[in-house]
Amino acid sequence: STVDSEVMKEGKMKNIVVDIDGCVCQYDFPRLIKKHFGMGILPEWVWCYSLQESLGLPKNAVNRMFEEEAYKDPAFLPDALRVLERMVQGNNVYILSHRENIMGRRDFKVWLGRHHIPHTQIISCKTLPSHVHVAIDDYPTKLLEVASKTNVEDLLLLVQPWNVQCRDLLNWFTWVESWKQIEEELYGKV
Repeated sequence: STVDSEVMKEGKMKNIVVDIDGCVCQYDFPRLIKKHFGMGILPEWVWCYSLQESLGLPKNAVNRMFEEEAYKDPAFLPDALRVLERMVQGNNVYILSHRENIMGRRDFKVWLGRHHIPHTQIISCKTLPSHVHVAIDDYPTKLLEVASKTNVEDLLLLVQPWNVQCRDLLNWFTWVESWKQIEEELYGKV
């Protein structure tokens, strides 16, 4: 593990940046594409983060789909809420999500509260803390953007079908497959 799990165990406050969609909650893209576009797809067809590129869908139609789906109840990844609850005990857990652009800050804050998603604050790339201990996302480009704007100790990339083709040539990411593994990265074996 590249995260200093001993420091996490000692209870020193950390700045942790977490994404929502594809990290805390999961979209069922085959179901959504069938519902919104009337086409059946296989999950592996979403081979990159952009549905426009991986499926050849118009950007405005994809944006409309996400605008409609954003307010619905989320499908949480296993252990995500439990690990987030553990993380907010003594740490700053910042939510950095494109969902805020879709919903607006106020509605996004209400949505997070309604679904009991533990966090300290919603931030943007412009309001990142000067030092981030861990950033967790499913989108390599966003992790690299965070790393370009602030000092980051570790970038955890949650494996999803749309990021497995990332070659990570500079070996910047710690690849994790679950929230249980994220917990192990942060706190050691539990």
